[in-house]
Amino acid sequence: MLFVGQRIKKIREEKKITQEQLAERLNMSQQSYSNLERGETSINLHKLIEIAEHLDTPPENLIQQEAKNIFKNCTQSGVTIENPTFHNFPSELTTLYESQITALKQTIEYQNKLIERLQQ
Repeated sequence: MLFVGQRIKKIREEKKITQEQLAERLNMSQQSYSNLERGETSINLHKLIEIAEHLDTPPENLIQQEAKNIFKNCTQSGVTIENPTFHNFPSELTTLYESQITALKQTIEYQNKLIERLQQ
């Protein structure tokens, strides 16, 4: 994910947490964690939720900024979205929305499983 790592880094630094500290909390090496922030390793939904918990922020805060950044970059570079239908969004924005939809579906599936367990 293009901007997620940058967003995580920004929030981590705002909270004055080092990479080493967060990596330890996540039970991973500092190098592996650093790769996540640099975007060299993809972040699955469960790891994203875990990182958000340790940063005391909703997981959505780690990905919502992505859409704003892509839209801002497109408008600054002269790309216009005159008729905002799905087929003429910039490909980066379409990919982002598709990944967010997938993440939300996974979250719903996970929460439904938790509800099922609680009802047993």
